[in-house]
Amino acid sequence: MTNMDGNQLVSGFRDYGYRTTEKAPESHVQAFIPNVLVIEDSAEYQVIIRGSLERDLHLFFASSLKEAKEYLESREIHLILLDVMLPDGSGFDFCNDLQTNPATSRIPVIFLTGKTGVTDKILGLSLGADDYITKPFVPLELKARIESKLKKSLLHDRNELQLQRGHLRFDTMTYSVYAIKDDKHELINMTPIEYRILLHLAQKPGRIFTRNQLIDSIWGGTVHINERSIDKHIYTVRKKLGSYGDYIKTIPGLGYQFNIDME
Repeated sequence: MTNMDGNQLVSGFRDYGYRTTEKAPESHVQAFIPNVLVIEDSAEYQVIIRGSLERDLHLFFASSLKEAKEYLESREIHLILLDVMLPDGSGFDFCNDLQTNPATSRIPVIFLTGKTGVTDKILGLSLGADDYITKPFVPLELKARIESKLKKSLLHDRNELQLQRGHLRFDTMTYSVYAIKDDKHELINMTPIEYRILLHLAQKPGRIFTRNQLIDSIWGGTVHINERSIDKHIYTVRKKLGSYGDYIKTIPGLGYQFNIDME
């Protein structure tokens, strides 16, 4: 594979999605770089990975599964680089949890581990991992494999980049939502959870979602979330949407619905 410098790599990612969002602010087009979560407890390998990838990607390092979960709850991650043997659990189990959680099941996972056995490789791939790389590894090969998986993932989501509902336009590559006013796109600042809730409702306008359905879709069934937490998030989302907050309807006794027919 031909080596690419940082600008070529980022440009390549935009070719697979972001530039298809019409009239998006130029500053956002230039700024987009994929976020990669590296779950690795070895300081030595963290240094090697950082040196290999940090020029082209936003890297977030977690030395434990607990730290990894905190990153996933607070940031939008485009790919996960995962070790198997971690201080607080197994990467295999964590991969399985990622695949069964609707909020994380679409994030590409690449194992990067010292477990070189054929049975380990088969297990990792059978759990839903997109690739399995053993240590020691060749940095350029790691970079190429990550680039390949990211491009395929972003291409898969390309159609969703055009999602528009009423005066709202969603960019699922940068996890951003814009209010369209007089042909101008104004970025609405939202947390990852707020964005997921709004997008989930907007993807199926007219459908009524119960609070439990929203919890299962956004957080996954294994996480305990109070139903009233949904109400608080909806309140905040409506407030941030301003005059478009009425797109989210409360259906008494049932839940919430995204509906633009009553503008």
